[in-house]
Amino acid sequence: QEDEQEFLQTILQREHAPRLHALFEGVDIPLLQCRDCGLSRPVEDDIYFTCLPLSLLDATRAPIASAQRALDVFLTPEALQDPDYHWTCANSNCASTRLPLNQHHLTTKPRVLCLHLVRWRGGRDQDALLHTVRCEEDLDCEGTPYALRSVVCHMGETPRAGHYTCRVHYPNEGGNWWYYNNSERRLVRPGEVTTTAQVMGSVERSYLAFYERRD
Repeated sequence: QEDEQEFLQTILQREHAPRLHALFEGVDIPLLQCRDCGLSRPVEDDIYFTCLPLSLLDATRAPIASAQRALDVFLTPEALQDPDYHWTCANSNCASTRLPLNQHHLTTKPRVLCLHLVRWRGGRDQDALLHTVRCEEDLDCEGTPYALRSVVCHMGETPRAGHYTCRVHYPNEGGNWWYYNNSERRLVRPGEVTTTAQVMGSVERSYLAFYERRD
């Protein structure tokens, strides 16, 4: 057994698949923003990514029910929590020492945006987030439009057991969306693409969503 997201990250390493890596790679230069005057500056190190891990709980610990909402929360400034971090605002008229806000800032958006819907938190089964999460067919990432192209779903209650299925956008004379489950390949039924679906008595929950940049 191997987690699909971990398996994907291994495949997408530059040395293993350089052309795939180039399609998925983006750059995040987080910003630190003064909570008093609003002045911001980038952190020292750029973060290169091939998949964005999105929490399915918002700041109030309420469940997040869509990929767009999870991405918006990911990109929303949040208070820096590191008590050992020392900050002085560079604005001489401010010079605030309150811990700043921390915000992701995607300076390079990948051709293929992979979203990891984080359903497993820690090692306790009771902490799993198994609610329905809708993957919209159109997504906005800081003003850049993306279109849904594939969704990997997980069947099972824990990350240590279960099964993966996939929905793939592949337009041809038979249809636009296809369902894959091992050797089974068929047209997707209504509701199976964007939302958690019940297939043959088993619940398949969205876990990884792949979006292609519309330009």
